[in-house]
Amino acid sequence: MNDDLFLKIAQASADSGEAHYGSGPATENLISSYEASLGAPFPESYKTFLRQYGMLMFNGLSFYGISK
Repeated sequence: MNDDLFLKIAQASADSGEAHYGSGPATENLISSYEASLGAPFPESYKTFLRQYGMLMFNGLSFYGISK
């Protein structure tokens, strides 16, 4: 399922014809430190997004995450 989602994101980004920006993959340590500082665990689907992109912006849309 995650692979399909990432393919859809990549296709939407390519179809937009605009540059996309991301912070790069977030490490497990970085994800854990954000969870600890917020006092709440992130859903696994969100952690998968963070591991892949960190955060992502394209076509006027922002997908918030962790930026370095």
